[in-house]
Amino acid sequence: MTEYAIRVKFDDEWMMVSEIAECMDYSKPVIKTFDTREAAQEHAEIFTVNGKEENVEVVEYDPES
Repeated sequence: MTEYAIRVKFDDEWMMVSEIAECMDYSKPVIKTFDTREAAQEHAEIFTVNGKEENVEVVEYDPES
């Protein structure tokens, strides 16, 4: 099943949006995934800056890779 994730560009590097959970191990972040591209795009709006929309992308994500 295809899942979708959000990546945000900082300087010249892309970072995946991760989940924050109580008692999480910060050395092993968990990528926040969505069942549909539409749900991911809606959540991605939080990270979008006017005039710099190219710095936020919704991508297909395979948790097994």
